[in-house]
Amino acid sequence: MILSFRLIVLILGCLLGVFFTYSNLNALPFNDDMVLNETNTGRVMRPSPDGVEPLFREELKVLSREEAEKLSNPNKLDPASADRGERQFRIHCYACHGDISKKGASWSLGEAGQKFTIKKPPHIAEDQRIIKSSDGYLYGVIHFGYGLMPSIGYKLSPSEEWDIVNYIRKAQGIENKTGR
Repeated sequence: MILSFRLIVLILGCLLGVFFTYSNLNALPFNDDMVLNETNTGRVMRPSPDGVEPLFREELKVLSREEAEKLSNPNKLDPASADRGERQFRIHCYACHGDISKKGASWSLGEAGQKFTIKKPPHIAEDQRIIKSSDGYLYGVIHFGYGLMPSIGYKLSPSEEWDIVNYIRKAQGIENKTGR
């Protein structure tokens, strides 16, 4: 009796394994993004509930990187903004760009950035081209991506993107750049 019960459980387990292996079921709502070659950038996984207002204003949405370059940073560069930006940077940027608060030889690329063979991600805090660029340019790169860098703007609010810009400026040693 016990042997037949174990045999039935084993057969059911095998059948379920075959079913889930060959079915079109996904464990997570974003699995199609990992398996298919389609880019789902800009789409939200599920629609917003009725009556929910967005946390950011419509006029802060930008349509191109060139349009973003003309923007000026609405977030004051203060320790709170830079700390929020550092948190977002560590979530979205650290894997490639590494710890940008480290200077010179103590800086190294993130684990993913070290695997790049053709073009390595720049050291954001020391690259003169990035230091001389406007805050709007940095916002556009974060929002739309650049080269091999993917867009993360669809995941963040404009305020979070500007906080990342403020963290980058803090790491560059630019404490208060007005008009940038």
